Amino acid sequence: MKLSVNLIILEIFRSYLINEDDAINLDTNLDIFNLDSLDIVEITLKFENMFKISIDDDDIERYQILLNHKSIRYITNILKTNYNIYDIKEERKNKILKINEK
Repeated sequence: MKLSVNLIILEIFRSYLINEDDAINLDTNLDIFNLDSLDIVEITLKFENMFKISIDDDDIERYQILLNHKSIRYITNILKTNYNIYDIKEERKNKILKINEK
């Protein structure tokens, strides 16, 4: 079964919630996560591993600025537009998320 890019990105961000019971969606503003620079690097690495892409350093710097002011949908659209990411198989997603938890 293939999972949508949107669902995968939501799952990545969900792991950074302070209160795991909070609901998030694509329109959730990223300032609720209180992400620091290490979190952003970790999220970037998860994106790269999940979608087999290499995110430019310039984009990472831009994400650091944007992440505290934009929605998840905004970041998702940037990834889709700039890196042509597509839906991936659920097995691959599960494998990658397990690796990143170690």
